[in-house]
Amino acid sequence: MIPEAIKRLITPSDGIFYVLFNTGAVTVVKMTDCLYKIVHEDEPGSDKWTAYLQEMKLFYGESQENYRQTVKRLSKVFITPIDRESVHQLSVDLHNVARSIYIVPRSISWDAEHKPDSFSKHLGLLLKKSAAELQQMVEDIGTPKRRFVMKHAKELIAIKREMEIAYDQALKSLYESKASPSQFLRRLDAYNALREVGDYCCKAAHTAEGIVLTHVG
Repeated sequence: MIPEAIKRLITPSDGIFYVLFNTGAVTVVKMTDCLYKIVHEDEPGSDKWTAYLQEMKLFYGESQENYRQTVKRLSKVFITPIDRESVHQLSVDLHNVARSIYIVPRSISWDAEHKPDSFSKHLGLLLKKSAAELQQMVEDIGTPKRRFVMKHAKELIAIKREMEIAYDQALKSLYESKASPSQFLRRLDAYNALREVGDYCCKAAHTAEGIVLTHVG
């Protein structure tokens, strides 16, 4: 029987990392909402478009700061609720999701002639759903609801499968179209950038799932 005083000393107690994880996931949801609005805006370059980009920039700054705070905290504590490598990896994964979202509108040359199409809009909707599942998954890690983490992981994987189908349909439509080389490349870049966000969401979910199975399951 371990004495209570000793147990308190060896029990992981720095739950601030759970807070930082959730903050990072909430930021991803906010950024995905901005992205969803951007791909549904039929007037690229409008005041609304500019406002969405500025809002996304602010949220991305929050993601960067949250990642810095996690690394800073890791350098100052010895006992954590989960091992240091997992703390760092999930923090990196969440920041990578935010970064991939941030570069979508900046890696695509949308303008009055080249607007987001129905496939881009559908992928944007699926990403919004993915971010919501990821946020709930991360929020549940350090709570009694952690048993639901696997459920959210399955939902996210199902959304990713739907995204792959939508991506394939988008490519099929693109290759069958008579789009000019410029328009072809713009649409292809849009599909690839949006798909990449989904890939990063799944990577973060996989890390979160592993944390629950290994450390708090």
